[in-house]
Amino acid sequence: MSGFKRHGIDLSKVIFVVAGVGTSVKPGNHVNPLIVETFSKLILKYNSYLKVHSGDYLENLEILPEYN
Repeated sequence: MSGFKRHGIDLSKVIFVVAGVGTSVKPGNHVNPLIVETFSKLILKYNSYLKVHSGDYLENLEILPEYN
């Protein structure tokens, strides 16, 4: 988020943050739960949401946060 601020990006306009969460595009794809939790908690403080990079074929979808 400090990088956004350094570049003059208004954080209130950031809706999604794309993050590498240990995935690759292949069958049997799994996210890293620790990375998902860390990124999600950080960006929710700024009212933004996590967009998983390389989210095809995910087999552990239950790890991803639900946004209500």
